[in-house]
Amino acid sequence: MWTPVCGYGNDVVIVKTGRRICGTGGALANAPLVQDKAYFEMKVQSTGIWGIGLATRKIDLNKVPLGFNQADAECWMLRSDGALYHGSECIRKLGIEVQEATYWFVF
Repeated sequence: MWTPVCGYGNDVVIVKTGRRICGTGGALANAPLVQDKAYFEMKVQSTGIWGIGLATRKIDLNKVPLGFNQADAECWMLRSDGALYHGSECIRKLGIEVQEATYWFVF
């Protein structure tokens, strides 16, 4: 099941019926979190700089990585360097290696 995209950066292309993001920038899905637990997943098609997580609509989807150099800290991300971030602050390094064809499950 896929979720419609409600916004994305200027250099972002959404393909595969909304299931793949390509280019540079971010995209927001149109799915509210209506419970106290949530789950989403992604597959890394090719290595590069990426992030997956939660953000408000206030985030600048053209700046990557999302939340970088933003004082309002409007996002919570697992980034391609294997660390968790709240805005530009590293909360925890996970010590994991990201490879192509890796699946990520975020709870």
